[in-house]
Amino acid sequence: MKIQNMIGVVLILAGGACIFSAQRIALRVSEGVNQVNTAQNQVDSSQKIFALNPVTKQLGQPLTQSAQERIDHAHEQIEKYSLLAKKIRMIGIFLLGVGLGILVWSYKKFRIRKHPRKN
Repeated sequence: MKIQNMIGVVLILAGGACIFSAQRIALRVSEGVNQVNTAQNQVDSSQKIFALNPVTKQLGQPLTQSAQERIDHAHEQIEKYSLLAKKIRMIGIFLLGVGLGILVWSYKKFRIRKHPRKN
């Protein structure tokens, strides 16, 4: 196997691995989104319960504030990892395309040398 073919195959494998990794990250992010949405709904319902009375509102604020801060931090993490997944997916598609291009170019170059066209 020629070096060009090996490089093409390695790039295709690397691109496939990047796309697979990006898909796994996106799956984990979507699971995290579901968990954060559930937690946000629970915090919202707790805030509504505590908001019924001014006294309970003062008591409930510190309880829900820490949970809300963690939810806000989780939203930042979700944005960070979804962007990372998109970048890895784009890199994977690029590597896959370059690897396929190298293989096709190498094959055509080989066929032209082996069987030159007759005029």
